[in-house]
Amino acid sequence: MVFSETFDEADDAVAGSDAIGPTAWTATCPGSLAATDYLKVVGNKLEARDTNSPAAVFETGTFDISTCTGLEIAIDIEESGDMEDCADCGGTGTTCIDWVKLEYNLDGGGWVEVAGASCPLTMTEAPGEMIQTGDIGGLGGPITYTSPCIDFGSTLQIRVSFMSWAGDEYWIFDNITVSCNDCVLPVELVEFNVGKEDYGTVLTWETISENDNDYFAIERSYDGKSFEEIASISGAGTSSEHLYYRYTDPTPHNKEWVYYRIRQVDFNGEN
Repeated sequence: MVFSETFDEADDAVAGSDAIGPTAWTATCPGSLAATDYLKVVGNKLEARDTNSPAAVFETGTFDISTCTGLEIAIDIEESGDMEDCADCGGTGTTCIDWVKLEYNLDGGGWVEVAGASCPLTMTEAPGEMIQTGDIGGLGGPITYTSPCIDFGSTLQIRVSFMSWAGDEYWIFDNITVSCNDCVLPVELVEFNVGKEDYGTVLTWETISENDNDYFAIERSYDGKSFEEIASISGAGTSSEHLYYRYTDPTPHNKEWVYYRIRQVDFNGEN
């Protein structure tokens, strides 16, 4: 785990930090219309009451994720009150959509929304992708939301935004964590082609990211089952550039079918 916030700060805290990370965080509620509207720590959880618009925001500073080759963000979410989905307030024309949005900023490249549900574009108070809209179900939680796999990098920031519209509506958050899980493959391959030319069989492939990639092993088979390694092509180590590779197999053959595959090997000798 590379980040964890358990909200062990004192009640009413709107900023803090945690030993795992480490990084500071802030909580802002610019839509507060009364003293009873807030985003703050209550009972070792982050509680958002009647946040209104614009959305309340929990945001961390940057922290180191350079040891990860893929990661997941998890949040425990509860609710209190009747949360509305993508609709106005009882047909009155007044927006009252209640939602939670998760975003991350990888290597300072800008905020990216984690995909979820979306409301019609006409509902401007609920823009983009939300990981939760309306009631959680059951008895209001808690549920643990876990993001899809996020790419590797050097630094990360997290931002959680949320909105509710009534004095008896609360979003409650706890245990916001970022964990390495090696879910991203060491090489992101976007193209692999095989073609016959006069001087041999040409293999071409492209990558858009590589992590600790030592080399590609080129393997050939005449039955699709038993492969032999016929060449190796050096990889780029760690790269986020679009790279192009080419290998020509000059071996003549009279087989009806010839199979090729490429195997990635990192600097530890692992595939």
